[in-house]
Amino acid sequence: MEMCYDGALVMPSSYAVMSEEEMTYVEGGWTYTLKKTKSKALSYLKKWRNYYAAMAGISLGLVLTPASTAGWLGLGNHGACLYSYNAAYDKLKEKSWKKVKITEYWTASVVTSIDLSKA
Repeated sequence: MEMCYDGALVMPSSYAVMSEEEMTYVEGGWTYTLKKTKSKALSYLKKWRNYYAAMAGISLGLVLTPASTAGWLGLGNHGACLYSYNAAYDKLKEKSWKKVKITEYWTASVVTSIDLSKA
């Protein structure tokens, strides 16, 4: 790749060093952790799964209209969240745990993953 500048590359005072192979976005994000009984945890995951299913349906409706940019963005974000909550719900149903710790990892208003562990 040809560089378009002459001289030394000046980095900001705060930066993350990553290898070329690491294809991740470095953005702000947050985690949300809660502990619940298994039945309440299933109810929590189901509530958010249903919410994102409804929002993805609304976004799909927008995709079919002439102003579809917002619909495509919403469908991607809501679909990603729906997938995360659905996968966590299905995984938790198979566990025999009585208490559950749920950790949600959020980036740019999208749940990127949900970890479940025995509390």
